[in-house]
Parts: sequence; C-alpha cells; structure tokens
Amino acid sequence: LAQFRDAISPELLSALQESDCMRFIRARKYDVAKAAEMAENWWKWYHTPIAGQDNVTPANCLRDPYPMEHIRQRLTPHSNVGVDKEGRPIYWEMTGLISTRFAELSKYFSVDELQFLHIRQQELMMKRLEYLSAKSGKSIEKVVCVMNLKDLVYSLDTQALKAFHLTLVIDQNYYPERLQYLFMINAPWFFTATWAMVRTWLDPVTADKIKIVGSDYLSTLREHIPDCEIPPELGGSCQDFTWQYPWPERTGISPSQLGYVDGEPEDDGEGSEIDEDEDDW
Repeated sequence: LAQFRDAISPELLSALQESDCMRFIRARKYDVAKAAEMAENWWKWYHTPIAGQDNVTPANCLRDPYPMEHIRQRLTPHSNVGVDKEGRPIYWEMTGLISTRFAELSKYFSVDELQFLHIRQQELMMKRLEYLSAKSGKSIEKVVCVMNLKDLVYSLDTQALKAFHLTLVIDQNYYPERLQYLFMINAPWFFTATWAMVRTWLDPVTADKIKIVGSDYLSTLREHIPDCEIPPELGGSCQDFTWQYPWPERTGISPSQLGYVDGEPEDDGEGSEIDEDEDDW
C-alpha cells in the first residue's frame, strides 16, 4: 500500500481512500506499477468528457437529471431497489426483454449514448455504496447485479454485442473490484454459446463472479438476497419494489438526495409503465 501511494500523483492520492487504493492493487494482482498505472488512467478518464456529451465527465455526470429518463425506462426496464444479505446494493435488469427492443432503442440512443448511460448507472451505484456505508456504519464496496434473460433473442444484434462489450471494458478498466456477484437468471438453452464468447472478454476473476442459472433461480437468489428484497415478479416479497424512476430514498439516490431541485425530467408522452405481459420477468 505504501509503495502504491508513493507511485501515484499527489492529486490522485488525495482523492483515494485506502479501500480505493486496495481495489486497484487487487485488480492488478498486487503489481504496484500496474496498479498505479491503472489508477492514473482512471483519474484521467474520470475527468475527461464522455464521448458524445458536452463537457459531461464521469465525475459530474449526475449533476443534472437525465432528460430522456422516461424513454430509457420504457425501453430498458431496470431497478435500483434492494440490498443483499450483507447490505450491498442490487441492480436489477430485464436484459432479455431489452434485447427484443434494441432496434427501437437504437432510434433514440447511439452506442456512445448507451455508454454514457452505463457510466451514469455506475456512478449511481457508487452513490448507493457511499450512502449504505454511512447508514450501516461499515464499509460497503461491492455491488450485486441480477439480469433476467427471459425472452432473450436467439440472434443478438451486432450493435448490441458491441455496446455490451464496451460496457465490460469500462467496468474492468475504471470500476475494478466493484462486482460481488452477477446473477444471470432464466438463461435459455442457447445462451451457452453466447456466454462462451462473452467469457473471453472477461478477466477470469470477474468471470467467476457471474452465476448463470435457469428457471430454478429463486433458491440461488435467496442464498444471497433476503426474500423481502426480491421483487414479487421473481417470487420474492419486496413491498416497495419499483421499476420506475424516481428511486425511493432508501436507495440513497432519490432526486432530493442527488440534489435535483429543479423538477423531474419531462415525460416523452409515451409513458414509462411496463406492460402487463412484461411483468412476469
């Protein structure tokens, strides 16, 4: 740790807590020089404008409400509600359903915009980690993701694969050691081939954190997540689960907690409710 601190710039050192330093060190398997290089690259990236955005960097990407949030919510249903048994924040996503909408999604969002949205979501998770750590009085450093592959299309769009690949690059390079588990549930039989390709894009340590299960997922989820935090659609009993922005205060990222005092993003007029036949994910 001391060697790492000596190897990075004073500006970066002042911005990192000890736990952050250790994340970079672990990510580079305790090679101090490589860990320092990774941290410096993150710091530069963190303050560099995101492609396709006007003066918006990862560092300030949450300063304003996202004006197309309702369109995004309608086309990419997801939720930031819930914690696992250790208090880690959970991100839920209807990945399979989203795959059926990628053509429509592409009409609104370029690949660059999708990367921006992913960075924004990651920064929301960082806010949740900060909030939950303060609330619990212990350091919470990692997140849990649950991706439902129900309705996943057989042949994935090449642009969708490109976008997904780029998000993996972002996560591995700039959010190291943040993932505790990623559960891919309701995985269809043909996902084996897709996973064989995706696995080659991942660091082996990251790949081992990804758990792929079929329709008998509930017992696996309950090993790690309290039933009261699992949405009813998945067989749980969470009473305040929502797929709709704004997120409740218990997430740590409600509009008021993010400092959004000028109102909510305007609705696109097409609604953001999830259709009834899409509830059972």
